[in-house]
Amino acid sequence: MGSWRSVIAPGGLTASQIAFWDDAFGKMTKQDDWRAALEKNYLAEHYLPSAATRKFFDAEFGKYKSILTDLGMTK
Repeated sequence: MGSWRSVIAPGGLTASQIAFWDDAFGKMTKQDDWRAALEKNYLAEHYLPSAATRKFFDAEFGKYKSILTDLGMTK
């Protein structure tokens, strides 16, 4: 099982604001300092822009809800 890290913004961002941050974070992940930090901390790169992150979180929610339901741990 892996773990993930993300930056979450408040709701209500405009499409142009989302595009700005997708671009900024996308560029950041291409920097040598970013890659060095990943290597130093033994982390795998798996950057996702906002739309792909939303799909990933939705899938994770469904997966864990199913597991917890099977275990009788949901209301």
